[in-house]
Amino acid sequence: MALSKKSNKVYFLNPPTLHNSFKTDIDNDLKIIDYKPFFRGSNKLPIWFRKIFHKEWAKEIKHSFNGSIDITWSFDPSSFQYLGAFGGKLNIFHPVDVHKPNFEKATAKHADVILATSDKILERYKEFNKPKLKVNHGLADQFLSSTHINKNIIQRNDRINVGYMGNLHYQHLDTIVLKDIITLNPNVDFYFIGPYEKSNIG
Repeated sequence: MALSKKSNKVYFLNPPTLHNSFKTDIDNDLKIIDYKPFFRGSNKLPIWFRKIFHKEWAKEIKHSFNGSIDITWSFDPSSFQYLGAFGGKLNIFHPVDVHKPNFEKATAKHADVILATSDKILERYKEFNKPKLKVNHGLADQFLSSTHINKNIIQRNDRINVGYMGNLHYQHLDTIVLKDIITLNPNVDFYFIGPYEKSNIG
């Protein structure tokens, strides 16, 4: 959304769906795209064969909004490993988590630059001779504005307060360990901030 607020036209591509493709307009410069692949299981095919399907899917996706792509920015190596399918002048691979190595390598191979949120993730791509940069997670403007801050969220200042901010319905979030940590620390107050229901942009 930060990119679209700077008058960039942004098309956010959701993971593949079993339903027919459609486009949701968030505002004039931000569109959400859902797409249905021709068939499932293409990731089991060799990458040279996947390129064919990636190009066709990209063509259908671009046709849905009747436009072209200048920059392809991918956070998900499991969907489009061949970033060149969209015809962008710059292909960015930005893994924020650890994925299957074969997907990671295939996507990194077709990227012009690799961004990551940690040195540990960047280390997974050391074999690729291309620009690699660490970019920390961003923070939306409303979290920096005093008018949007709920100063009453901390109930007791006389206790240790621990805050967690992130995706609370992330499938790999170890909730069992989190519950154990909370149970073993009864003198600590824990605050969890983040989405916990389905979103149309994630």
